[in-house]
Amino acid sequence: MEITVREKDDVAILDLKGEIRLSEHPEPILRDHVKREMDKGKRKLLLNFADLEFIDSSGIGELVSSYVSVKNAGGKLRIARVPDKIMLILKYTSLGNIIEVFDDEASALEDFS
Repeated sequence: MEITVREKDDVAILDLKGEIRLSEHPEPILRDHVKREMDKGKRKLLLNFADLEFIDSSGIGELVSSYVSVKNAGGKLRIARVPDKIMLILKYTSLGNIIEVFDDEASALEDFS
């Protein structure tokens, strides 16, 4: 998985590309990137899933851990542009009920305001 970070106003946007699976990266890459942004003082984080192809149970664990870390620090974590097959996983795991999911980046950014 590749993660690139960009900023829009006071929101850190993490663009995820590829797959979040244990066999690809045994280390918690997503969680590390989220922590790095929080260490920089960012409390509004948006995960852009547009180019995410797959997520396994370890990836779900990283997502939950990232969400809890951000929330415990008084921040907000949102997800945008989720492909249909990954949206099914978010629905089946009920994460779509916990982490706010937006169809597009603009709506997610507006929600942070």
